[in-house]
Amino acid sequence: MAQSCSNGIWNPVRITALLARCGRYALERWREEDWRLKSDGSLVTDVDEVLERELTTELECVEDGVHVIGEETVACRDEAYISRAMVDRAYVVDPIDGTAPFAHGIGYWGTSIGFMEGGRLSHGGIVLPAQNELFVTDGDRVLWTDRLDLASEGPVELRVLEPCFAPSEAGGMVGLGQRFVRTAPYPWPNPTLVTGCAIQGLAYLMLGRLSAYVGYMKLWDLAAVLPMLLRCGAEARLVDGTPVAAAVVPEVFDLGSGSATRWALRDECVFGPPAAFERFYPAMCAHLLGKP
Repeated sequence: MAQSCSNGIWNPVRITALLARCGRYALERWREEDWRLKSDGSLVTDVDEVLERELTTELECVEDGVHVIGEETVACRDEAYISRAMVDRAYVVDPIDGTAPFAHGIGYWGTSIGFMEGGRLSHGGIVLPAQNELFVTDGDRVLWTDRLDLASEGPVELRVLEPCFAPSEAGGMVGLGQRFVRTAPYPWPNPTLVTGCAIQGLAYLMLGRLSAYVGYMKLWDLAAVLPMLLRCGAEARLVDGTPVAAAVVPEVFDLGSGSATRWALRDECVFGPPAAFERFYPAMCAHLLGKP
């Protein structure tokens, strides 16, 4: 990828091409990567690091007030840089969301690019290479394809995504995040899906493949897909009732310098269409908060 200096204006054509290039690179190296553990116990591969470097080169332009917050490099940024990123413009990137399945040859992974202006998430794009799917915001719309051809370097043909939320009924599938399944029993009859890839589960809400999603995640897991969900009419709330919207604020995220959970949501979050909250949210919150 060539050196580029972004002017900080979201360009869906440019982001789509960049996501396709990232997806192509990762797909070529999928199932060939060795992995290692980071200090927090999560996995990382060379692909994570290469893609984050490339995304930073492509998107960052500090002289124009455009910054990059990335999963693999944010810990190396000083507080002055982070403060500017939170008040100016910033791309929030996750080079491989779902590194664990990626590293073990399982197809639940993708790359995400979110865009933040003045501390608010305004746009996003994600690619799921193993599923041939790509999503990107364009104005007030979400565009997508499930026919992505990464063997070709030509333009990506997208169409407008019409949200198709799944009915919130007993047979509806619920997506669950890793922390939930490790710490809380699941007491409902609904079938569940645990992929280890937040952007995939959250994107599947918009396509009607999941009825709801429950997860605890960090800013870069949400930055790209949350603006899409909000455009589609989905809701998100922490278990204490706090709405999760576009603003990246301390009431929703741990933003404290030096905190072991910096950039993470304050607690588990429920995502879904309004109907899902009527069915899942009260019981889920009572369960997670230990109430009868």
